[in-house]
Amino acid sequence: MSDSIKNIFSCNEIEGALDKLLNQKRYKVENIYNGSNTNIAKDLKQEGIYAFWWNDHNGFLKKHLLNPDTAYYLKGPHDNSGKADHFLKVIFTEEWIKNASHDNHICLYVGKSTNIKSRMNGHIKYNIDPEIDNQNSNTIWKDSKSKSKPNNDLSHLWTECKDKNRLTKCRYGFGKKPNTVSQLRIGLERLFNRDALALIKENVSVSFLPYPGKENAVNRFFIEDKLISCLYPILNIDVER
Repeated sequence: MSDSIKNIFSCNEIEGALDKLLNQKRYKVENIYNGSNTNIAKDLKQEGIYAFWWNDHNGFLKKHLLNPDTAYYLKGPHDNSGKADHFLKVIFTEEWIKNASHDNHICLYVGKSTNIKSRMNGHIKYNIDPEIDNQNSNTIWKDSKSKSKPNNDLSHLWTECKDKNRLTKCRYGFGKKPNTVSQLRIGLERLFNRDALALIKENVSVSFLPYPGKENAVNRFFIEDKLISCLYPILNIDVER
C-alpha cells in the first residue's frame, strides 16, 4: 500500500469548523437542482461536510415541532416479551430548537461525503415525485398515489406494516423504508406524514465545507461529529439497537 498520501489531523481545523460553517452561505436546494446555481452544483462534487437547513423565518417548522399532536418515532431494540413497545417518541423542546437554530434557520441534518452533490441526490431524490409521477420498479418511491385514495393514505410512500401488534402509526416511518440513504427526505416525511418534495423545494437549503482528498478523511470524520454535537440537527438522531 502506498504511503504517499498522509492523513491530516488538525485540531484547530476541527475546533474551528462550527464558526466556519455558520459563516458559509446557505444555498436553496431547489436552485441547485433547477440550474440557477450551476457553479455551486459543480463545487459540491467534492469531499467535505454539509448541513441541511430549514428556513423558518415564519416559524412554521418550530410550531409543528412543538405541536403535541406531532408524532415522530425512532425504532429502538425489541424487548424479549414480544410486545411492540420498542418505539421511542421524540419530544422536541424549545431548548432543542433554540440550539438547533441559527439566523432563523433550523439545522435538519449534518453529514460528510466524498461527493457532496451525489450524497444530496441520495438524501432528496429530487427527480422522484410520487404524488404526480408513475414510478418504475427500480425507483425508491415505488408507486404514485392513486387518485382514488384519500389524502392521508401514504401507502405509496410507506409499505403498510403487516404486524398488527406494532404501532398503528408505523407505516408512516416503520413500514418498509424506500432505501437506507435518503435520511433527509425520509425524516421529513415521517415528521409531516406526507410527501416532502414540495417542502424541500420551498424551505430547505444547504451549506458546506470542502475538505478534499483522502488526506482529509480523519478531519472529515471528527468535523462531522463536532458539528452534530454543536448544531443539534433534528433528523440526525438515532437510537441504540
